[in-house]
Amino acid sequence: MQDPPPGFYYVSAGKAIDFLTVARNNCIQMGISRAERKTYRSFDGSHEEACWVERPDRYRAVESCGGDECRIVRGGGYSYAAAGFGGGARVQDLSSFNRVVGFRPSEKTIEVEAGISLGSLFHFLIARGFWLPVIPGYPGITVGGCIAANVHGKNPFLHGTFRRVLKSLLLYHPDRGFVNVSRDDERDIFDLTVGGYGLTGTIVSAELALETLQGNAVRIERCPVRSLQDAVSELTKRAGSSEFAYSFHPAYPVRGTVGNGWVYAADLIHTPGHEGRQRSMPKHVDPWRGRFLPFSIWGPGRTPYLLKAFSALERRRPRVETKSLFDGTFPFVGSWAYFSLYAKPGLFESQLIVPYENIPLFLTEIERILVEDNPPSVMISLKLFSGRNRLLSFENDGLCFTIDLCRNSSALRFLSKLDALMLKTGAIPNIVKDSRLTAETTASCYPEYELMKQRLADFDPRRLYRSELSIRLGL
Repeated sequence: MQDPPPGFYYVSAGKAIDFLTVARNNCIQMGISRAERKTYRSFDGSHEEACWVERPDRYRAVESCGGDECRIVRGGGYSYAAAGFGGGARVQDLSSFNRVVGFRPSEKTIEVEAGISLGSLFHFLIARGFWLPVIPGYPGITVGGCIAANVHGKNPFLHGTFRRVLKSLLLYHPDRGFVNVSRDDERDIFDLTVGGYGLTGTIVSAELALETLQGNAVRIERCPVRSLQDAVSELTKRAGSSEFAYSFHPAYPVRGTVGNGWVYAADLIHTPGHEGRQRSMPKHVDPWRGRFLPFSIWGPGRTPYLLKAFSALERRRPRVETKSLFDGTFPFVGSWAYFSLYAKPGLFESQLIVPYENIPLFLTEIERILVEDNPPSVMISLKLFSGRNRLLSFENDGLCFTIDLCRNSSALRFLSKLDALMLKTGAIPNIVKDSRLTAETTASCYPEYELMKQRLADFDPRRLYRSELSIRLGL
């Protein structure tokens, strides 16, 4: 074996070794993973299904999983829609594929297996002075899930989506074997897989681009705003330079208007006393701890008071606050209580990107609908976005608008109007956030919907990878 590149080492073994050798060593013995029956429920509570589950623990086991049955890979289980199970597919749980394979500090790259969580990767990197700029809000999300959904972090205007930090990946498909995919090699498969919702095969590992860590803490400035339009103006000032930039708004009307809230802008800083104070990994966020409650705690007559209490507490907090890197990066680790308040019925979440030229129209119309219909909405969040939409990947230039609602018929009526507004303004929905989306709506919003279907059919004629999401969307 040739000497490894300078600065490259295989962490698990404690010595330099190349990635393909690791894969071969893992394949020395046949690995057969036993299947068990398990019931999964989507993060928003929309879909529940009993599935056969396999947990491969080596590369040979990935090859032996499933036989000729349809399958889908499941990561941390944080997709609001059922993207990692359903449709009669056998689930492949890659939680045992959670290792750091190779780390090249001189090149600012890292290779990890797809089942590693962002929280574990975060702790590995910051101890070595590096940082992954695109990180969503939950530490339990896996790298494979980030690729499949092409996730974004807390400032997609500045950092884009996960596509920007992904250099290459190792993909397995029963009819193709293991395939190395990158922008330069197998580019079509790369574009089909990033934001492909796990439908091209099993993402086994990935190489990611890193940035040098510029601080040991996060300085967060909390800026009050009086409307959604004010929030967009404040985000426009800050998104180009702040590490994080997003807003939060209670979604119920007050005196005929919607939008009182806060813009959060944050940067990494060096400050004494924060070294070594990073929080340990929390347990998995379980949104269904309140599933035995017969009705949602959020709801008419209750939501305004709960959010007024939150707003009162928020106003008492200092305008500028310093938090540890972990708490600043993963601000929603304690949010299981928020989701539990939705109880057994669950919630609706709709997230979409509105093109910049149509933001004024969208905000005017959405405020009017919220005031007139008074739906069971709870919160709204805004971010600015930059990128180019490809196939069905959630990425574009514009305003990212997110709204959470209690799951009931009133919310459905509101969301049908939101769909109409989305079509009117040329917005695109986030497929993994909205379990209501139909094939018709998706095709109307995404110009390359039919191209996505055709490329999936060409790549995988047997359509071995499927989920409730893929069947619902006609993919």
